[in-house]
Amino acid sequence: MKPIKIYTNEVSIINNLKELNMEVVNKFPETKEEVTKIKEEYANILYSIDLALMDDKKSK
Repeated sequence: MKPIKIYTNEVSIINNLKELNMEVVNKFPETKEEVTKIKEEYANILYSIDLALMDDKKSK
C-alpha cells in the first residue's frame, strides 16, 4: 500500500509537494468506484481544496 495521495487545486501546494516526490493530483475523483480504488491503494488520502478556485458548478 502506498503511503499518501494528495488532491488539491492549489498550484503552490502542487508545485511544492511535487518537489518532494509526493503524489499530488489536481483532478478529484468523480465516482464511487474511483474513491474505492484509491482507498485500496493508499493508506492516507488528503484533500486540500480552495473553494475560491472552483467554479460554481464544481462547488455545489
